[in-house]
Amino acid sequence: MENDIKKIYLADLHLGNGGDTDYFHFDDEFETLIDEAIEDNVKEIIIVGDLLELMMNDKIDEVTFSLNFSESCKNIDLGIIDSIEKTHPKVFDSFKKFSKKGKIKYLIGNHDVHLIYNEKLMLRSAEALSDTEENIEILPYYIDKDFKVFSIHGNQFDIANKIVERKNGEDILPPFSDYMYSFMKRTFEKKLEKLNLPISILQNLHLISPILDIFEYLQYLQRKHDINEDLLKLWTDNFIRLLNSEYGNEWISVLWPKLKFLKKIFINEFGGMVLGQFLISLVMNIRKFRKTDNLFRQAQKLLGVYDSSKGFKEVIDTISNYWKLKEKIPIFPTELKGVIMGHNHKHCVRIIPKPEEYLFYANTGAWTPVIEKIQSKGLNGFEKRIEMAYIKLIKNGKDIRIISNNLRKYGNNNVVELSY
Repeated sequence: MENDIKKIYLADLHLGNGGDTDYFHFDDEFETLIDEAIEDNVKEIIIVGDLLELMMNDKIDEVTFSLNFSESCKNIDLGIIDSIEKTHPKVFDSFKKFSKKGKIKYLIGNHDVHLIYNEKLMLRSAEALSDTEENIEILPYYIDKDFKVFSIHGNQFDIANKIVERKNGEDILPPFSDYMYSFMKRTFEKKLEKLNLPISILQNLHLISPILDIFEYLQYLQRKHDINEDLLKLWTDNFIRLLNSEYGNEWISVLWPKLKFLKKIFINEFGGMVLGQFLISLVMNIRKFRKTDNLFRQAQKLLGVYDSSKGFKEVIDTISNYWKLKEKIPIFPTELKGVIMGHNHKHCVRIIPKPEEYLFYANTGAWTPVIEKIQSKGLNGFEKRIEMAYIKLIKNGKDIRIISNNLRKYGNNNVVELSY
């Protein structure tokens, strides 16, 4: 209807500069989406984090590999934004076209957190997305007053994907998962390159989700390509090297100080490798559980339906401390009707019933592929899940509609391995 208020929430496009870790291939579909949004009089587009792929970007990999992350971010060449824009012109032109009439809210995620520490980089990103300065904002979170919705990327609640303040308090460490990517690229993947494996093998390693399943994927690679070297042991050896590195030691001591004693187990020559692999699996399983369920739990706390005011304060404090906010976040749980996040690439809408009303949690999903293990009738394998997803909110008077959009592409190329 003509008086409807319409908004689109999307996240995790991970736009890169065309390198091996640029997995965005929905340029045409995105252009169509924005054209339809303009025609449909959509008021706002809210990008719920990770629009840009800066962490896994070879041109600035040294920043991800730095223990003084925020200081390193200040030295990023603005040309990195130019290269991403030139790689995906339809996406950026579509945003600019939309911003002539509508507004864009760009929330910071963990793969584009660099913008917070480099004001010029942030301004250049805003210029790439909109020709109208007043119609774009880059923010740590967003409160949608029209729909009474709070949105944030969600990595703030994921221990492996949040920045961590260093022990000396002078700088911050990059997220563990991103430092791990840079570390493994320099160690494990360098050795894989010498085996002359197809380039797609290395690319697929970065898409395994959850990362724990990489153990089975490496075993598959070893059988298929008749590799003599034990890939699983090679990966585990390098992961343990990571945990024993200066970064690993400090990351553990800051976040898990009580676990420092485990270091002796990792380097114990009498069975340390077996125990180390077991502990890796244990940690990854805990993280998998927290990542898939934790965002919904945090949303419930924000909405005041989980652990009441104590839970709400806990989440607000986490967000405020993460971004070092000087001003109090101006919301109360009774004011919110919904929470929207991104980050875990799991598109969903979950209705939360309360007396006399319904609240909701939604995840925008992602626009990049994920490789997941599949099982069917005795066959095991890995599927490359390729999808584009977003949430659309429509309000007419007091009536609110939540439209969940999730398009998945299938094809023979989606199956990485059919059976073991």
